[in-house]
Amino acid sequence: MIKSLNTKNLLGGLLLGVLASGSAVAADGNLRIGIEAAYPPVSFKTAEGELAGFDYDIGNALCAQMQVKCQWIEQEYDGLIPSLKVRKIDAALSS
Repeated sequence: MIKSLNTKNLLGGLLLGVLASGSAVAADGNLRIGIEAAYPPVSFKTAEGELAGFDYDIGNALCAQMQVKCQWIEQEYDGLIPSLKVRKIDAALSS
């Protein structure tokens, strides 16, 4: 079991995965990220209806590092891979 996580390596790996899919960032500078917000503390919605959690924070950190705007697409987990295939989303970030 991994006792500690090197955040820099994790972010680098996630960034590499996003970039390996080709030109992931849309022409308007947005990165469309699919997420299922149903598993706190990893991903959930606050009482105000806002996305929150580890996946959300990692995605925002990646977008900041890439200097693009995150556009979060909330959907069911089972639909994330099909959405990637038809390019409805550019990346999936949902544990």
